[in-house]
Amino acid sequence: VGPYRTDGSIRLAQLPNGGTSGQLNFYVEVSGNDNTNVSNMFYGTGAINGGSYSTFSYVPLAGVTLPIKLLGFDVRKSGNNAVLTWSVQNESSDNSYFEIERSTNGTSFTKIGNLSFINNGLFTNAYQFIDATVSTIKNDGLLYYRLKQVDKDGKYNYSDLRLLRLGSNAAISVFPNPAKNGFYLAIPSNSLLNDKIKLNLIEASGRLIATRVITAAQASNYYFDIQNTGIASGSYLLKMYRGNEYLDSRQVIITR
Repeated sequence: VGPYRTDGSIRLAQLPNGGTSGQLNFYVEVSGNDNTNVSNMFYGTGAINGGSYSTFSYVPLAGVTLPIKLLGFDVRKSGNNAVLTWSVQNESSDNSYFEIERSTNGTSFTKIGNLSFINNGLFTNAYQFIDATVSTIKNDGLLYYRLKQVDKDGKYNYSDLRLLRLGSNAAISVFPNPAKNGFYLAIPSNSLLNDKIKLNLIEASGRLIATRVITAAQASNYYFDIQNTGIASGSYLLKMYRGNEYLDSRQVIITR
C-alpha cells in the first residue's frame, strides 16, 4: 500500500563502452546529476571519498522516505461482528488515514469507517477495526472488505480484497498440541466444498515461516510435517484461507 516517495530521483545509469574514459559503464545519477563522472568515484556536496578509484566512496542521501508496506491484512468473524486486523511498516507523516470499505458483491463498495495513522515513529504499527453492522445484512453469502490508504496530499491506494463468509466457517482442530515434529489437522470437509486450502504458519513477529496448500479431501486428516524445517520451539499461529477468504486460525505450540 502506498507509493514510493523520495526527496529526489536516484538512478543507476550507463554509458556505452564506458564513455570517453572507458571507465563509466555504470554511474550514479541523483536528481539528474552525474555523481561519478570524474577521477574520484563520487563528488559534489556531501560526498565522502578518498580521492581515487581504489578508495571506498559513497554519496549519502538524506530525507529518503521508505515505501509504506501493508502486512497481514485479515478479516474474521467474531460473534455478530467482523474483525479486521492489519499492520503497517514505514508509515510517515505523509500518511493520513485508512478508509474501510465493504461490499456484498465484490464490485460496489461502501465506506463503513476510517482509522487515522498512528505515526508514533515505530517501524511497525498494528490496527484493528470492528464492523458491528454485519448482523444487519440479510445475506448468508460473502462479504468483501478492502482498505483505502489515503495520504495528506490526497493520493490513495487500495489493498487486496479479503472475504468473510457469513454462514458457518470451517474450523481447524490441531493435535497433538504442543507438537514436536508435526501435527494433524481435522477440518470438516463438508464446509470446504472442493476448493484448495492454504495453511500459513506464522511466528509471533508476524513472519510467515511455512505454508502448505491442500485439497478439501486432505483436510479431514492432514499431517503438517515440520521435522526437517528448522522451526524452533515457540508459539505460532496457524491460519487457514480459501483463496482470499480467511477461514480460521489456531495457536500451535512447538516443542523441540
